[in-house]
Parts: sequence; C-alpha cells; structure tokens
Amino acid sequence: MVEPDPDRAERGSGLARGLLAAAAVLAVLVGMTLTAAWLRADGTGDDDRSTPDDSATGLAPADELATDWRYESFRDVQVQVPVAWEYRGSPGSDWCVGEPSPDEIPSGPYVDLRGPYWGSLSILCPNEAATPDLHGDGVPRRLWAPHVSFEFAEQRDRPEDGITKDGGWTRIVRTVGGARIRVLTDDTHLADARRIVDSATVVEVDANGCEATSAIQAKGYPRPSRAFDVLDLGSVDSIAVCQYAHGAGTDKPWKLGSRVISGDAAQNLLLSAIQEAPVGSGPNTPETCSHDYVDGTAVVLRLREGDRVHDLYVYYESCINNGFDDGTTRRSLTAASCEPLWGGRVLQMSGSSAPFRVCHGRPAGTGK
Repeated sequence: MVEPDPDRAERGSGLARGLLAAAAVLAVLVGMTLTAAWLRADGTGDDDRSTPDDSATGLAPADELATDWRYESFRDVQVQVPVAWEYRGSPGSDWCVGEPSPDEIPSGPYVDLRGPYWGSLSILCPNEAATPDLHGDGVPRRLWAPHVSFEFAEQRDRPEDGITKDGGWTRIVRTVGGARIRVLTDDTHLADARRIVDSATVVEVDANGCEATSAIQAKGYPRPSRAFDVLDLGSVDSIAVCQYAHGAGTDKPWKLGSRVISGDAAQNLLLSAIQEAPVGSGPNTPETCSHDYVDGTAVVLRLREGDRVHDLYVYYESCINNGFDDGTTRRSLTAASCEPLWGGRVLQMSGSSAPFRVCHGRPAGTGK
C-alpha cells in the first residue's frame, strides 16, 4: 500500500501564482513533470509560549456560517476562514530563487496552497530568519504575511501544538483529527487567526459535500461503485470537486481539498462539457510510464441532482486511464471539461504531459 509521504512537502510539486519552477521526474513515470511556484509576503519580529485553548468558542454552526467566512477542509478536518483571505503559495526553503520586488510581496492574509505534493527546488538558501523561526524554512520576515497552512498530523520535523509569539508575530499550531492546522499572523489579524484554529472540527463530509475518505484513494484505477450514465442527467444543482491522494489506500482519510461549482457554471460549463467529451479514456501515452505506479492525486466529482448524488471519478496524472468515469462509460479529458476543475486548493500539481497540456493549455513543467 502506498501512503503519501508526510515529508513529501519538501520534494513534491506545486502550481500557483508568482515564480514558476519545474523539474522533470525521471524515476518511475517517464515523462512526468512537476511544477512549483510561490508568492512571498512581508513581516517583522520576547518569546511567549502557551497552549491553544480547546474550549468551546461559541462559533456559529455550519448552517449559520457568517457570509464573510468560508470553509476549507483537509483530510477529515474542516475550518472556517475569512472570505477575504486569498489563495497563495507560501515561500519555502527555496525562497531566495526569484525573490519578488517589494511591491510584489503580498501584504494581505492568505490560505496557503502549499500541500503534500508541493515542491521545493534543491537549493540552499541562506537562513535569514530570526529565532524563533515562526514561519519555518529560514524565510526572512520581509517575506512573511498572515496565512493558514494544512499539514499531515503525522508529518515530521514540524512545530508542536501551541502558541509562540515574537516581535508582533504569532504562530498557532493545533492538531485535530488527521490534520495539523498552522496559522502565522500579525497582531492585526490575531482574532481571525484564533477563530480559524478554534473552528477546526472533524467531519465525515465537509461543507462542500466531499467525504473525508473515498474509494478513489485505492491503488490502481477504481471505478465508481454505483454506476450511472452521465448522459442521463438533464441538469444538476451543484458539482462538488473533491481531491484525494490517489494510491494512498482507504484505511485513512486522504482528502486534500475541495470546492463546489453551482448554478449555471455547474450546468452549462462543467456538466455539458463532460457529456460532450469523446467516449474512451485519454489522452494517454502508455509507452511513457510504468502502469503499476500509482502515487499522486485524483478527483471525485459529486453531481447533485435534487436529493440524488452521483459520483464521477476523474484521473488526470498518469500516462494511462486518464479521463472521466461514471462507472458505465469512460470519457476523455478535454480543455472544456478539465480546466473548470481547478480552483482554490484543488490543483493539478503534477502530471504526464499529455493530460496536463489539455487541462492547462501548456505542457507540464512550463509556465507558458
């Protein structure tokens, strides 16, 4: 059984705004490439350590979430985050490569796109962080900004749960369920940071309708257990996009992120595009990889039609079996059906060049 490596965050791959770096993967999947990118943010630094308060916070229940807050989920945990917090990739150990100019450094808070499959270049940057290094990876304070990150609970060499303060900055770390939530904040956003951490809750199904654990996590390319025909759907109310660690096994929750597409976008943009996609798996380049190797991500689309939910599986990283699968018919990836999948923390972070080109309009490993 293959499980995502908790330390793979240091050598996986990523895709975000800002500097785009890429490296070819010549291990098992020939032709697989990884992309990495990040934006940096500013900040400055009496060491005050304490333990997070796990008591009740008086937060509104899920059905009464304030309109200026949204949900983010990772594995079996869900948190509340201000809508104003954008999505960005935090700087990592390779922060010194392509360092942005001062006017390019984001000052506002963000949700970190860096996840278990995000990559860092193998380069030694100078450690310019003061002690304690609240951000991590030796990133200098001029690149700091308030942000929340999600990590595997079992990930090694990470800060322990607690609160650490220094020079106007606070780091709060809390482990809940299978996730470690880490928030770095300045004093201006401290109240929001505490609410984010306090709101962490273990859920079997998140606010977008995505389950914490899915059969798509199995090794190989499982098909939906309840087959249907996507052509029989005249309309949908919403489509949840649920991303999982593919090949990790189904004994633990391995949901990486989720989002939901509703209304006309779900009906006219995504459903119609899937229905119009050519029958048959693809694009595939079976001569370029080992067919027994499964280690990456996959997506479950949960198509909601009134009280009925249909699960559609999507594979997009390998040299084989790419496309949409409703359990009855496999359909190929197309630009119209694949591009709408990505958004928020649901990212295609690696992939064989053929499907990556379809889904992003360029070959994997390029910023063009």
